[in-house]
Amino acid sequence: MANTTPVTAGTQQGSRWNLIIFTILAVLYTLFFLRHLKTYVSGTLLVGGTISLLGLWNLVWNAVAFGGGEKPDDWIRRMLNAPNSLQYLLFAALLLVILFAGTSSIYLSFGHQTEGHNEFVVEVWDENRMVLPPVKLNAYDRDIGRPYFFRTAAATLTYRITTPTGYEALTRRWAPWSQHQLMVPDDFVAKELHLLRIFAGPGLVIRLPDSLEVPGAPYMLSIEDTNGTRQEIRLTKGLVLAGMGAADLASRNTETFNAAAKQAVDNHYAARNFSPEAREPTVIKIIENRRPWPTPEWKAGQELQIQVVRGGEALINMNYRIPEGENRIHDIVLEGG
Repeated sequence: MANTTPVTAGTQQGSRWNLIIFTILAVLYTLFFLRHLKTYVSGTLLVGGTISLLGLWNLVWNAVAFGGGEKPDDWIRRMLNAPNSLQYLLFAALLLVILFAGTSSIYLSFGHQTEGHNEFVVEVWDENRMVLPPVKLNAYDRDIGRPYFFRTAAATLTYRITTPTGYEALTRRWAPWSQHQLMVPDDFVAKELHLLRIFAGPGLVIRLPDSLEVPGAPYMLSIEDTNGTRQEIRLTKGLVLAGMGAADLASRNTETFNAAAKQAVDNHYAARNFSPEAREPTVIKIIENRRPWPTPEWKAGQELQIQVVRGGEALINMNYRIPEGENRIHDIVLEGG
């Protein structure tokens, strides 16, 4: 006669609690995977194709059932009725607590396309250490990143969009159990950048040297803002670009931008009745000699004091207020001299 184990009310009650604990753990483990292992949940590479984590689980589950000659439900029931099943479930619960407490993750996704930009490059820094290699995102990229296991200390991460420029850096606290899920560029704040195109008017431009190599007392252009920040640059027969940092200025060095700047200078000289014979070569020289001048990022309403000095003599002394409105490119013409 086969040995049978009597099923008592206590055994049934214990199995019922084991099933409840097993179900809760299954849900929590699923949430953990969804939170920190997005790449593996959304799709796992298998023999040149993709299969979801759920599909992979079902494949393994059915293979085990086929090899054991029993249905999955029977296998779960037998496992939960085992004498040591509660200890195994408690161990799984302890492991889950450790995983949740010591796992963090970073994932970046493409948000929406901005005007003229359908690709973004993001860098993630922990002070002077790059946490992730530069992440390139286009319209098809979702959940680009990775999990980090068993971190013990919190950190402050800085996210920077390096391409294109024009976005403020984003700083977030990164605890050992936290998740950073960012939409690019939706979660970043666009800078209020005002580009200043500074060039000499007809009265001054004829006196300026063609280049920095020309000997003689230099013409010095200085700008001081209301914060007391004062900067100087040597002035030549050229276009000075200011109002933002070096990276943002470099992004303005395009054929379209230079053509628009040339037209603006030419229009100003034409309105001042600058002779056509002298105007064309002068405008060409000014655009050829354009120079970026990294400065603070001055906002609308900022008051600037502008001077042109040579040999201790102030040739030009003017006040300028950054205009308000949607236009972010402003021409400052240094008249006089």
